[in-house]
Amino acid sequence: MEKQQLEKYINEYGRDIYLFCKRLTQNKNTADDLYQETFLKLWELDNVNDTENPKSYLLGIAVNLWKNQCRKQMWRKQIADIVPVSEESQIENFSAADSVEDTVISNQEKVLVQDAVNRLPEKLRIVVLLYYMENLKVAEIAEQMHESVSSIKSKLMRARKYLRKELEDSVL
Repeated sequence: MEKQQLEKYINEYGRDIYLFCKRLTQNKNTADDLYQETFLKLWELDNVNDTENPKSYLLGIAVNLWKNQCRKQMWRKQIADIVPVSEESQIENFSAADSVEDTVISNQEKVLVQDAVNRLPEKLRIVVLLYYMENLKVAEIAEQMHESVSSIKSKLMRARKYLRKELEDSVL
């Protein structure tokens, strides 16, 4: 891959990929590493096709790297019990035009949703983040995760059901 092409991808999709990595890993330092590994892997690959969706391709690389990292951690945990790094919770800033009450309510709702999504099983959480945060189509998610479209739809349905129940319980 040419250096200019890599820089183009970083400039166009870097922020989105980083935010996705941050939500996926739920930890800033781990997200930084995953983000760097994603673009390093892209650099290593020479067969990137500009006519397809490059953002979807980059998200697929990030998901695959994350899955590999999780598998390695599970293997290591079986060998020597490793305590995971503490999670960092980030809330995005709101504009000054928002009222204090609206901001507080929005922050509370956002925290409830983020916590519920973070409690999802890994396979469901990845699908939810790709679908809602990255606005990928079900077919694109299926392609990136090497699964069938019906499998992804099923995971989305189970995640929605879980989130609905979790959020109803937290409101009541």
